[in-house]
Amino acid sequence: MMKHYNDYFTVAADYCPVMTSAEINKTPERWLGFHPHIEFENICKTMLSVLLRGDRSLWITGNFGTGKSNAALVLQKLFVDDESRVRQWFQTYDLKGLTDRADIEKVLFSCRKDGTLVVYDFNAAGVGPNEDLLVRLEKGITAALRERDMYIPAHSNLDSVVARLRREGSHFFATRDTIQSQLAYLNAEINTIDQLVDALNKEHVATEAPSYLLDDVQKVLHKDNIFLDVNVPTFRVWLKKILVKII
Repeated sequence: MMKHYNDYFTVAADYCPVMTSAEINKTPERWLGFHPHIEFENICKTMLSVLLRGDRSLWITGNFGTGKSNAALVLQKLFVDDESRVRQWFQTYDLKGLTDRADIEKVLFSCRKDGTLVVYDFNAAGVGPNEDLLVRLEKGITAALRERDMYIPAHSNLDSVVARLRREGSHFFATRDTIQSQLAYLNAEINTIDQLVDALNKEHVATEAPSYLLDDVQKVLHKDNIFLDVNVPTFRVWLKKILVKII
C-alpha cells in the first residue's frame, strides 16, 4: 500500500509558514506551540551568556524558511511575556534535558528581574555595516522604548534634523497635526519650518524647550518612519541618554 506524508507526521491547523510579530501575537498562547530543538537551546545559552557579559550582540543566521524569525520572536517572548506562560513553556518542553532546562530557566528569570530591555529586528539582509546598521538599531530601540512608554531622547546632530525638516516642508506639519495630542512643545502656534528652526536654535536650558521640542520633532518624523542617519559617536551619546534616564 502506498504511503503518504500524513502517515508519518501532521501539520498543526494554525501552522504559519512565515512567522511574523502580528501572527505570533494573535493570541497570548500562540507562541507556546514552538517546539525547541538543540539549536534553539544553544541560541538560548548564547543569548544569556551575551547578556551576562554585556559586550556582545547575537545574530541568528540561516537559509530562508529555516525558522529564524520564529525563533527570534520566541526569544523575545521568553523575556517579555507573562511569567506564568513562560514557565508553562519550560515545563512543556524540556530543552536538552532537565538540568540544562533548569539552568536556562534560572538565568533567564534572573535577567528578567534585572529589567532587560529586549530590542528585536528581523529581515536584516542587505543592511550595511555602517549607517544602515545604526539606523536599524535606533529603530529597534525606539520601538522597544515606545512600547513601554519610556523616554526617547533626541539626537544631538541638529543640522541633520533641520535639513530633513526643510525637505519635508508642509508635509511635516500635516503629520504633526495627526498626533498633536502626543506632543508637549510642538504646538499649532509653530506652523512653518522657519519658525520651527528658529525655536530649535534659541538659547535654552536643558530642562526646557527647545531641548524637549527636538524630542517632539523626532516623534513626528518617526510617525512617517523617518529615522535620521547617525554616526557611531552620536549614537553612543544617544544610548547614554537613555541609560541615564532609565537608571
